[in-house]
Amino acid sequence: MCSPEAAKDSPSDWALEEIERADSLGLVTDKARTGYQDNISREEFAELVVRMYDKMSDSQTQTSPGPIFTDTDLSLI
Repeated sequence: MCSPEAAKDSPSDWALEEIERADSLGLVTDKARTGYQDNISREEFAELVVRMYDKMSDSQTQTSPGPIFTDTDLSLI
């Protein structure tokens, strides 16, 4: 049995196969590699969506010169 902290950083059994597949396709961001049991932030979700869009459309999303939203420093959101 693993500790509560270790369980928090591990995906649920039902999600493991899909997470491994997404990772093999280059869709998983560094931030999305831990805290699987935590709520996802808008920034983290947007980063995953942009990465998926770029992979599916075989293009690179153009970033703004600076952050548009005040709750993130990422220019692509």
